[in-house]
Amino acid sequence: MGARLENKVALITGAGRGIGRAIAHKMAHEGAMVALAEIDFASAQSAAEELLKQDCQALAIQTDITASAINLQNSPSNGRLRLLHR
Repeated sequence: MGARLENKVALITGAGRGIGRAIAHKMAHEGAMVALAEIDFASAQSAAEELLKQDCQALAIQTDITASAINLQNSPSNGRLRLLHR
């Protein structure tokens, strides 16, 4: 596992499938704690579980970014969000 993104927190939208999921995997394997934001919670949870089994730090979040803002103040990142993929 890489250390390029160690101690960084990344929020990836659309992370349950496709390009978002691939980016989440890449960032997690580079050392980032990834928050997988997705309208379809089951797909985000599936991706997060895959990463957790690979000793990565991951969290699934159900959200619709078109309808509401994501509350980062109460997130597990404790305000340390440094990377955002949308």
